[in-house]
Amino acid sequence: MKIKKYTILILSSLILTAFINANAIDKLHLEGKNLKGFYAYKDEDTVYVTPELLEDGGRWKIQEEKNKTFAIVKVGNKEEKVEIPIIIKDNKKLVDFDFFSKQAGLKGEINLKRKTFKIQKDKQINLKKEKSDLKPLIIWDPDSEFNQNSAFFTENAGIRIISPTLGSINVFNNVFSNEFLSYLKNIQDSGMEVMPLIHNNFDPDKTRDFVKNSKKIDEITNRMAAYSEVYRFDGYNIDFENMYKEDKNLFTNFIKELSSKIHARNKKLSIDITVIEPLSDFWSMCYDRKALSEFTDYQVIMGYDETPAGSKYAGSVSSYNWLNRKIPELLNEVPAEKLILGIPFYTRAWIGYDGSATSSVLTIKNNREFIMKHNVRLIWQEKEKQYKGIYKTNGLPAQIWMEEKRSLGEKIKLAKKYKLGGLAFWRYGFESSDIYSYLENKWINNYSEYDIWNNSNGSILEKIRKKNRIKNR
Repeated sequence: MKIKKYTILILSSLILTAFINANAIDKLHLEGKNLKGFYAYKDEDTVYVTPELLEDGGRWKIQEEKNKTFAIVKVGNKEEKVEIPIIIKDNKKLVDFDFFSKQAGLKGEINLKRKTFKIQKDKQINLKKEKSDLKPLIIWDPDSEFNQNSAFFTENAGIRIISPTLGSINVFNNVFSNEFLSYLKNIQDSGMEVMPLIHNNFDPDKTRDFVKNSKKIDEITNRMAAYSEVYRFDGYNIDFENMYKEDKNLFTNFIKELSSKIHARNKKLSIDITVIEPLSDFWSMCYDRKALSEFTDYQVIMGYDETPAGSKYAGSVSSYNWLNRKIPELLNEVPAEKLILGIPFYTRAWIGYDGSATSSVLTIKNNREFIMKHNVRLIWQEKEKQYKGIYKTNGLPAQIWMEEKRSLGEKIKLAKKYKLGGLAFWRYGFESSDIYSYLENKWINNYSEYDIWNNSNGSILEKIRKKNRIKNR
């Protein structure tokens, strides 16, 4: 009987596999008039169609040029070409209808039994965002690795925004891959927003050349607006750092022009700023924060690198007392509701004596392994509201100012104290799997730091302290 049972299971499995493979890529019959030469295919959960069918929504034109496919989008009185990725099936070019249909003004209706597909103009299309009382929670994802099935904030926590790094302003001459479309779809289908990060390569000379060139600014801002429509971005996060102080008004003009074109499409614009340091022209005084607040939806404080990587003296990356001193200074120039606190999912491990110290990044997800490996002695610092760790490595003194649940919870309390507009986190991939539920509770509730800290599972630090107490008996 067992042999028959397993035989039936194997046969059933083979039949099911054959069925799935046979139906993995199905040709669909297009319903409607004048559709000769147009095609539709279904590949698993995605429908692909002939690119020209995207014109039926009346919002775009489709153009073929040198084996490339472009959506032609109107920005003001100009037309912008945005290349879109294709796949080839039966020697036919196809595009992802499921991804592009909404912004193209279309909707589709599939009948799996009859294997038909009907494309209609979406009369209910509304790309305008509904107002929400929830505040943004931004997670920077520089490697585009975000997994919507992994632990993350729930929809109750806020407006969840994923910010992949697209690159510099030159990226808007490129086509994004079908893999990137899948990444975007997975995020958007999970009820989250996408606000890609655009940087300046931290090059002050090239940044100066750009912000001084009004023709180039017009060209790039048009392309950014067009790309935001075609790829369904919810806006942009502008991360221009290391600029000449003398160029801050030119940078503001760039943001002003981008803002008008982005806001015309109901998209949002955020920029990353530093705390105010009057003696740091390149790092801090290159922003006119007050003027920028007029054109941006949010300004994100990079609330880290209090002690930068290149420092020869050990110190905290993001201490409570430093932020508590710097946030009020920023509030003199930026409204609280437009100010977002950026929080690190990392710290720095310092080795050596003051004046010759070096550092390396320690991510929250590696805290446990690091502490156990180096037998770090941890002491809570009330001023910094961090655990300071002391240890030795290769005979040299070493120290860390830990970032973990309790220290991050204290920073969230600061954001609530000053009624800031939201939170941001650098970066995805640095966190521990349990960090989001803790931070969400700190953000939307008034729990004390110990309510979750001393839960049944305990924290890694509590476990280590307990182990050390037993060891030292």
